[in-house]
Amino acid sequence: MRRIIVLGSMLAFLGLTLNVAAQDSSTQAYEAYQAGKTKASEKQYKEAIASFQQAIEVGDPEKSYDANIIDAAKKGMAAATLNMGTQLRNDKDFDGALNAYVKALEAGQEAESEKVVKIAKANGTRVAYVRGNELKKEEQYEKALETYNKGIGLDSSYYKNFLGHAQSLEELDQPIKAMKGYLKAGDICRADEDEEIVAKGEKMYKKAANMVAVTWSDKDWDTVVEMANIFLEKQESADVHYYLGDALLEKGMADKALMHAAKAMETGELDEDTKGKYLMLKGGALEKQGKTAEAIEAYKMVSGKYTESASYRIKELGG
Repeated sequence: MRRIIVLGSMLAFLGLTLNVAAQDSSTQAYEAYQAGKTKASEKQYKEAIASFQQAIEVGDPEKSYDANIIDAAKKGMAAATLNMGTQLRNDKDFDGALNAYVKALEAGQEAESEKVVKIAKANGTRVAYVRGNELKKEEQYEKALETYNKGIGLDSSYYKNFLGHAQSLEELDQPIKAMKGYLKAGDICRADEDEEIVAKGEKMYKKAANMVAVTWSDKDWDTVVEMANIFLEKQESADVHYYLGDALLEKGMADKALMHAAKAMETGELDEDTKGKYLMLKGGALEKQGKTAEAIEAYKMVSGKYTESASYRIKELGG
């Protein structure tokens, strides 16, 4: 009889233990969630995040009560991570702030919190620009690129990170990628409703065209051809047609050079010196084609600062 009573007591105790354990997940999740709220209200965001994470981990998503706590904890963790980013930003810890905003974005998406996602993108991309500029000023261009890229990943509609990225690539002597960056920044600005931002877009395109000019002055003909073609797919430019035509002529492609000389002449109103420069390209291409008479006629049309060069070519050709 005593053995039966003891066994019965053990089973009863075991049942009670199992019942407490079953309740434990809900209790622990709730307590962890409440602790997270308290820490967040005290601006102890790191501790708040840890508590919210604990609530998510110990809660049983199969139980409706726990599921509600888990959802609330996810939202709390997203908000706490966002606030930690702002706290770090205000403390000028831009690297820490940027990492926090990236995590806040991920947590906000997980919690389906549109507000957190929106703020994390806006704040994070601007912090990335500030930190990227610091690194660029320190000539840490590779790290600057990584930072600008984080900003672009947060919000690809913010043109300033593309601008900083392009400037860093230019410093690293990567003209093709840099030019593409300036064009991308320009496209974003041009699509803006603010006229001042649109005007900045035009400056970005001028910068991209100037990069073609710099590469042309370096006589890197293959790179000039690649850059010019990329630019001209986006926008017509008399000068870029000229640089492309001259590079092609240097590469022995007189037919294509002549075509771009003609396009340069057709694009917009030209002053005397600019027209003379394009005519010199036309004459040079015609010479390479063996069309001496036509080359002489092109040189005779040159005026301005290229007149002396044109006269020399005419004399050399017997004109």
